[in-house]
Amino acid sequence: MSDLVLKWYVRLFDMMSLEYKKIILSTLKDRLDKNLNESLEEERRRESLSKMISFYSDTDLDGDFIVNSRTISTRTYDL
Repeated sequence: MSDLVLKWYVRLFDMMSLEYKKIILSTLKDRLDKNLNESLEEERRRESLSKMISFYSDTDLDGDFIVNSRTISTRTYDL
């Protein structure tokens, strides 16, 4: 946004009544909070996916852990 446009918005905002200023500021705050919550949720999803990927990169197709190129089974078999 250019400096001229920004000054125009500030001047327009200054001419508004106090009630309109409160409405505009509360609307802006709500939008910012909503965007912040969405970005935090997206960050949590990325962290969960990263954990899941790192877990599954250390397991074979059956879900057994791979340690030093050998599969270590954590399952028990009833015989």
